[in-house]
Amino acid sequence: MDYEKLTRLRDNLLDAAVAISGNLASATAPQARDLAAALDVTVRARDPVLRYVRDNKPRVLYSVMLTEAANKIQVIKAIRASTGLSLQAAKEMVDALVAGMRPTVKFHATEAQAVSIVQEITQAGGRAEVAEEP
Repeated sequence: MDYEKLTRLRDNLLDAAVAISGNLASATAPQARDLAAALDVTVRARDPVLRYVRDNKPRVLYSVMLTEAANKIQVIKAIRASTGLSLQAAKEMVDALVAGMRPTVKFHATEAQAVSIVQEITQAGGRAEVAEEP
């Protein structure tokens, strides 16, 4: 099954659980037993689907590109601090930017990592762009 089908199944199971719970209050004793059993089955079916959907959610990854470095030394420090690169690698990125290229500071970053790197570079006096990877 693909992710969209499982997401729809999850939503249908949640709707069924809500509907069964709503009918439970006005049911007679035999109906209540049947509804409780149906609710139990629905909840048991829902939990593995919820776990699968949560664990297999398509991940979007980003690349962070350096676009400006007004204060070279501070930008080099920010690149090193946010990516763990060596001094030489960070300096080469800034030098490549000065030479007219747009070096990629980080590949395969999560959204949170990309935002953090851009913030650090911006605070250091530089600019960076984030692009979604295909």
